[in-house]
Amino acid sequence: KILYQIQSKNTTGSVSYFEMAPKLVRNEGILSLWKGNTAAVIRVIPYTSIQFASYEIYKENLSFVSSNAASSVIAGSLAGLTGVVSTYPLDTVRARMALQMERGGAPGTAYSGVLDALFTIGKEEGVAALYRGLVPTMMGVAPYAGLKFGTYEIIKQAMRDVLGVEEKDLPAYLRVAAGLLLFILD
Repeated sequence: KILYQIQSKNTTGSVSYFEMAPKLVRNEGILSLWKGNTAAVIRVIPYTSIQFASYEIYKENLSFVSSNAASSVIAGSLAGLTGVVSTYPLDTVRARMALQMERGGAPGTAYSGVLDALFTIGKEEGVAALYRGLVPTMMGVAPYAGLKFGTYEIIKQAMRDVLGVEEKDLPAYLRVAAGLLLFILD
């Protein structure tokens, strides 16, 4: 996906996705379709954990905001930013590993794994290189995470209204259902 995204109209040899995938498999093997996926999987667990844990903390500390919807959106935005800042180096590694080419690629781009990429980038380019592109990512994450958590709270509120229960009495399976519904709407 990343290789396809970085092509421009002016890229020499620009091809469609359906031309690129077989070529990639032919040149680098079937596993090349998952380059960078390990870093993405490793990143998603701490990102999601940090995001949800910080959301609860932010929401509790925003109790002075009169509107529950507003506090949810603000807390969600802050939680998204917290998650992104905390795990962005893994996102950089994911992108770099997806772009690396073991055969015929740019010199010095072949990392043996996630930790090797983290340490190599930090050592050779400086720690700041692991955060290159963070600001534009934050600009996209803040509104997205805010709306996501705000919508999640609206769905839970609708469930509470239908059942006539308080937040603390909403069963875990309905919270999961609210998250799944949000995932579908996403």
